[in-house]
Amino acid sequence: MADAHPAALSLAHLRLGVFPHGKLPSGPTLGRHLRGALGLWLRRQCCPTPQAAAGVACSITAPCTHCLAYVARAASDRHPPHPTADGPRPLWVNLCPDPEVAVWHERRGGTPPVVFEVSCLGPLLPHLDDLVAALLPAQETGLGHPSYTFRLGCAALLTCSGRVVWEAPHLDVVRSRVPPADPADFDFHAPAHVRVGTMVDVRVDFLTPTAVSHGGLVQRVPGLNAVVDAVGRRLRELALRWGDSEAAMNWPVLAGDHIAEWSGGLAGDHRRSRSQGGTRHDLSGFVGQVLYTNVPVEVLSWLHLAEQLHVGANIPFGCGQLRFHWR
Repeated sequence: MADAHPAALSLAHLRLGVFPHGKLPSGPTLGRHLRGALGLWLRRQCCPTPQAAAGVACSITAPCTHCLAYVARAASDRHPPHPTADGPRPLWVNLCPDPEVAVWHERRGGTPPVVFEVSCLGPLLPHLDDLVAALLPAQETGLGHPSYTFRLGCAALLTCSGRVVWEAPHLDVVRSRVPPADPADFDFHAPAHVRVGTMVDVRVDFLTPTAVSHGGLVQRVPGLNAVVDAVGRRLRELALRWGDSEAAMNWPVLAGDHIAEWSGGLAGDHRRSRSQGGTRHDLSGFVGQVLYTNVPVEVLSWLHLAEQLHVGANIPFGCGQLRFHWR
């Protein structure tokens, strides 16, 4: 099986370290508050008419940063999908950065900050400075709650491979600007296969609530077929709207649902959507660890994509994050 096109997407991670004044929430609760605060201040700072309905003053070809990240259903150079189609947005929250590449802040000594990331696709890369600028006033107003105030300790820009392109402590973040990011420098490459035909055992840690469906039903414990199928759909939709829509992408091979053991259960939160009249949205999903046996090695490249893109429902709020190991 051929991998997905190696440059179907341009993907960057804006890593942020904050020092809470009180106690920040965790999981999807932090995700929805963080995403809400970013959206609020992006709209106030970037939208030409922040009091009007979202996207009214922005054209399809020249959206403001808020409209691009929160309203637009496709990049400005694409034909927009059907008006009722709620396609994936180019911005989502990553609540659990990989610990192997999260040690960058420890060089500064002292108490380590709370670290999270904002993942951005190609059209947003020239606007990363707007995202950092939106967090500066949120330090005092809090993340949707008066007690969720913080100090922005440090920021860094990383490629999807974990390479640090730029980083700055607090004062430099306040006084300077994030350097412009060329999407071509952040091409998203799928890993090469180890050896076709080999069967391996894979342990997947579902770090944040993950709700994936298969056969029309949300799975209580995510099967590997459902996870791989979900990341295949997500990659196709993201590339169609925000990446290289002409790249040749093959559908992932079925992985098999050989669950040897698992631990964990249902966890999560809920949110209320102001744009939908206070409609309540469930942010729950499976959190835990699952061991899958007799997995074709070809599946590993798709699990790597899942680590970067996340899978399932409520991804913009930090849900669907996983990490895998194999032997």
